Amino acid sequence: MLKTLFFGSSVYSLPILESLHKNTKICAILTQPDKPVGRHHTMTPTPIKIFGQTHGVPVYTPRNKNELLDLTDTLKELKPDIAVVASYGLIIPETIFTIPKFQTLNIHFGKLPKYRGASPVQWSVAGGEKSIPITIFQMDIGLDTGPIVWEKDVPVSGPDTAPEIFVKMFTVMGEELPGVLTGYIDNKLKPVPQKNTESLTTKQFSRSDGFIPWELLKTVLSESSSTIESSKLLNNQDSKLLSPVFLYSLKNCDTVASAISRLWRALAPWPGLWTEIKLVHDPIRKRMKILNVHLENSAKLVIDEVQLEGKKPVSWNQFLSGYPDIFD
Repeated sequence: MLKTLFFGSSVYSLPILESLHKNTKICAILTQPDKPVGRHHTMTPTPIKIFGQTHGVPVYTPRNKNELLDLTDTLKELKPDIAVVASYGLIIPETIFTIPKFQTLNIHFGKLPKYRGASPVQWSVAGGEKSIPITIFQMDIGLDTGPIVWEKDVPVSGPDTAPEIFVKMFTVMGEELPGVLTGYIDNKLKPVPQKNTESLTTKQFSRSDGFIPWELLKTVLSESSSTIESSKLLNNQDSKLLSPVFLYSLKNCDTVASAISRLWRALAPWPGLWTEIKLVHDPIRKRMKILNVHLENSAKLVIDEVQLEGKKPVSWNQFLSGYPDIFD
C-alpha cells in the first residue's frame, strides 16, 4: 500500500486526510501547533491532529521552518512514497518536500499561474470567476510555481461564499484524490510546467481588507446610485482608501454594488466587511460589521444584517429604526 505523509491544518482539509487514510498508509501527519481558542484561551489542537491521534498516526507540530527541518531525519526514516499538502500553513523547505520517493504534491484551489499564494479562492470570488479549478502541482522551491499534475474546474454559483466553496472543493478533492495519486505514481499523469504568464500573488488578509468607507457605502445604498459604475470609483481619488482586494473586484466588475457583494462573499466570515459610522450625539466613530448583504434584481445592493461595535447583531431594518439619522 502507498505510504504517504500529510501536511495540513484546516478543518476543511479533513476530507483529504480521510481519503488518504482509507486508500493509503499514512506514516505521519504534520500540522500546526495547538492554539488558544475562546474566551479562556484554551489550548486546542487542529482537527487534523485530533484525527491523527484518534487513528494512531504519528503527529508532528513544528512551529516554524527550523523545527520542520529538525524533523528531516525522522521523516526520512519513515520512507514515504509521496507527500500531500492541503492548507498546511508553513512554507515547506526543499529538504523536506524532496524526501518522499515521488516527492510532494500540493493541492491548490485556484487557477495557476493566475492565482498564486495564500488566498486564491477569495481573490477568485472577488474577481468574478464562474468556476475555480482544483489544481494539483508538484512542489518546487517557488511559491506555487511547480509543474501541474492535474486540474478540475468546480463551478461557483452567485451566492456561494468562500467557506461554502472550500467545503465543496475539499469534498470533490477527497473523492478524486485516490485516482490522481494512482495516475501520478503510474506515470499516467505527467507534470506539465506552468505557462509563463502574468500571475497574481494573493496574500493572507488583515482586518483592513474588509473596510468600506461609509460615504461610499451610503452612496451605493441610495436608490439613485445603486448602479454607480466601478470605473468612476477607480478613477476617483477616494479609491486610495480601498483595499487591494476591493480594487481588484472593482476592476473586474461593472458596478460598485456588485463589487461589494462579491467582496462580502470573498471575505466571509473573516475579515468580513465593515465600515465606520458617526452617530448623532456621539463624537466617536463606531465600527459596524456588515454581516450579510445581497443584490436585489442583480443590481441594487441590500444590507441584511449588521452589528454595531459593542452591540448584538440585528437586521438592517432594526438598525435603521434605532438610528434613523444615519443617512444625514
